[in-house]
Amino acid sequence: MGHNPAGANDKLTPFDAYRIGKALNTKVLIPDHYENWGCTYMEPDQLETTVKENDPKMKTVILKPGALFVYPDDQDIGRYKYPDWQERFDWRKARYTLEKQNP
Repeated sequence: MGHNPAGANDKLTPFDAYRIGKALNTKVLIPDHYENWGCTYMEPDQLETTVKENDPKMKTVILKPGALFVYPDDQDIGRYKYPDWQERFDWRKARYTLEKQNP
């Protein structure tokens, strides 16, 4: 999905992506490669709006690089957020590491 530069037509528009998803009876539509190239970049919210306006039952999920998506558990996440992992942080280990590096 993305903008096609002059003379190209290899990228899907949001409506094209929606139509393909509809034809395949898709429950969750996940766009890909919309952020790969600066000259073709397209905000994924355009796809979200198109899907919402045309088929409220179909869901869109916008992932980020390295994201994990497990169907059906994650079908309602909307936009992926990287895990925070704060609960794994142990300040004692961080302090110990800093003390060893800077005695």
